[in-house]
Amino acid sequence: MRPLSLAYCRLLTMKPYLLSVTLLGLAVVHHVSSRPQPVNDSKESGSGVFNGVEDSQPNDKLVDSASTYDIEVKNYPNKMSILMPLPPELIENTLTYLPYKDRVQMSGVNQNLNKIVKYHPESLAFIESEKLIRYLSGLVLERGQISLSRFRVLFPMQPMDAIMAYFWKKLGGHYPGWWEYPSKEAYTNGKVEPSDISNYIKLVPIEEQWAYLDYTRLSDTHKRVLFPMLYLLPNLTTAEIIKLFTLVDSLCTNNLSVEEVEEAYKDEPILATFPSSFQQWWDNDLITTHLIQFVASVSTVLATTGRIAELLKLYKDTGFTGILQPGTSRSIALFLLEYGDFGPEEDAKLASHVNLNCGYANVLGFTIAQAKCMRHDRNRSMDQFVLVDVTAGGFVYPHRDPQGNPKLAIRVRRSTAIKLLEANDQEVDDSLWLNNNILLDRLHAIKFRTGFPPPRIIPRQM
Repeated sequence: MRPLSLAYCRLLTMKPYLLSVTLLGLAVVHHVSSRPQPVNDSKESGSGVFNGVEDSQPNDKLVDSASTYDIEVKNYPNKMSILMPLPPELIENTLTYLPYKDRVQMSGVNQNLNKIVKYHPESLAFIESEKLIRYLSGLVLERGQISLSRFRVLFPMQPMDAIMAYFWKKLGGHYPGWWEYPSKEAYTNGKVEPSDISNYIKLVPIEEQWAYLDYTRLSDTHKRVLFPMLYLLPNLTTAEIIKLFTLVDSLCTNNLSVEEVEEAYKDEPILATFPSSFQQWWDNDLITTHLIQFVASVSTVLATTGRIAELLKLYKDTGFTGILQPGTSRSIALFLLEYGDFGPEEDAKLASHVNLNCGYANVLGFTIAQAKCMRHDRNRSMDQFVLVDVTAGGFVYPHRDPQGNPKLAIRVRRSTAIKLLEANDQEVDDSLWLNNNILLDRLHAIKFRTGFPPPRIIPRQM
């Protein structure tokens, strides 16, 4: 580690001193000999993802008391640190050169250093990511079930969206409607059991409550409130992201209590759309749906926010791809082709992993990915599930603005998002909500078909 170049500093006497100190020596000495000044680790209002979560979940019954996680603060021997005479400016400059983790560890032994770390947003984000890992590890309770209340702290938007997506699918939302067929005979002779008009009427309220929110333009505060996991993503290494995926994937082996879900959402009108009790319909699809949504949202955030190289690194890591479904893996290949600029050789490798008709990329608006795909011949097929896989059932909407810049919109239940933001003294400008026709077009595109989707027809025009 290189030494600090004769750092110039002034002590309280205002007398100038010239000190030559190595970063390694400074860190070691400070760790070994420091006086105990226990840091007050009490939570400041609004200072982190995990602070004040009880107040951030309106109408949500948080049954677990452990709704926040704090990193451990060690008590050190009662010694006077020989670094105490050093001026704060020198210590602050030293901390700037240290990795986030080492910086946080040093700050935990001295109150003055702790105050310095509070001025480094990256260090604070590192602390939050440490809490996130530990909190996620504690989602599964002793009885082998996942705590819904803890789950909603990390994924406040997902539970309700996953329930709505579950109902949408059960009511036949993935099947083309009768109005897409040239005749009643062509409709009824299809191999896939279609939804009828009565189910379509039940689908409308779900589709009207959904909305695409422009994630690309959200402030950090908005992201922290609505999408805590995605908010912390820029501060995680690829190894930490893989660890998160592994933890989330492990949740799929556990059950989410249907009784807790039903109790938490018993006042939701959407539950009344079923002719029988919610428990009779439930098959724990909430967790599996969420995993698919989580993979898609993390992948598209990396792809559209300038971290495409990290997504490629994840894609090549067997620890990451080993937990993915085949459909998810080829979806990421499409994201890499569309938003990456890796050169012809890498493009050829990625295109070889896409065993799909290149026209699917065009349906998604991925014209760059389509062109790269078509340059490389291989056996390609049609697959009625591919558009569902790539968009996580319409949950994510990666696209480009008119200038060609990468954009990402994420589907939420609009009323839930607004309520949660209001509880945190936040609001979203109306321009951040995409036109609902875009959402309906996406839902239309992902329906199960043997070919490409035709233009969307509005039923009331029939």
